[in-house]
Amino acid sequence: MMKRIFYTFIVILLYSCNKTTGPVFPDVTTTETELANFQVIIADYDSVIFKSNDDLFLKTKDVHGILLGSLVNGAFESEQAIAPIFFNASDKYKLGFEIPAKVDKEIYHKDYVIRFKMTDDSYIDINAPVDFYKYPFENAQIFLHSKEVESFAGKVQDISIKQTVLYFYTGGGGSPGEYNFLSKVVRFFPSGGSGDFITAEDSFAYYHNGPSGIYRYNFLQDSVDIQILISPGFPGLDKWYSVYGLATYQENLYAIIHESNSEEDYFLAKFDIDLNFIDFIPMSSTFSIFLAINKGIAYSYNYSDNGLALQRFDISSESLLSSISAPTLDPTGMDIYNERFYYSDWSRLAIFSIPLLDIE
Repeated sequence: MMKRIFYTFIVILLYSCNKTTGPVFPDVTTTETELANFQVIIADYDSVIFKSNDDLFLKTKDVHGILLGSLVNGAFESEQAIAPIFFNASDKYKLGFEIPAKVDKEIYHKDYVIRFKMTDDSYIDINAPVDFYKYPFENAQIFLHSKEVESFAGKVQDISIKQTVLYFYTGGGGSPGEYNFLSKVVRFFPSGGSGDFITAEDSFAYYHNGPSGIYRYNFLQDSVDIQILISPGFPGLDKWYSVYGLATYQENLYAIIHESNSEEDYFLAKFDIDLNFIDFIPMSSTFSIFLAINKGIAYSYNYSDNGLALQRFDISSESLLSSISAPTLDPTGMDIYNERFYYSDWSRLAIFSIPLLDIE
């Protein structure tokens, strides 16, 4: 009997194949500092453009998405998204993007955030605050940027402009001084402290020594040559008054004054250049502060139940004209020079200007 032997051959075929894993992304090497290299362009009173600078170069193409949004209760809310564009530049990559955005015309400020989505699923957020300073005046311009103002004054409480010199009072009961915005030279004037208001003309600077004092600084003598207190016994006055604004006009000094510790009206006091009292005119029944005068019209900021407004007062007829919108939510000083209205902003720190025609 023959045995049949069966051999079972098991052949195992091994197949080698490349597993599909999707595109291979580069390691993230880009930093927050590099991505912060973009411009914020105020295009109009209600629109802004975020645009990469020409020298925004990265080592790798590790940005795969860009979102524009803002933080709401600590959470990022996207408003729009764009894809980044890369251009080869030798051994680096130039990142290009441009994001236009619009806001409601009555918004003064918005804290934007640009979120860069990275190839490793992380993200880098860059804060991009925007001051829409062109509302409510579309012709508004920045006269001095906030960094320049901070360099010589920190915060500016009041301003006066003559030729190439800005006369200023630093904020919070600080110091009066002058800043040449061409040469960048700054100097301070002597004061008793705790003042707020300043104005100047060709020969003198007049500034506040709070709450009731006024100094005259003589440019020729380089010193304070006259000091007064608006108090009982001062010719024509029988009460203490606090100063709320100063302006020179037609070789006279004008001051907004208010009876100290009372609810009485605000007056426009008139002095000659040597600080001799001439007269005062009832001006407003509600809080009025800061002062600029041009063509017989006194401008001040007025706070009432209706909110903040730019008040106009006709000196000749001694009557209030219609008020108009204030140029900012947080105004401080003001002045008029070369047919432009200048104003400073406590929050934004910068100094702005608009054509005088816009408020006349």
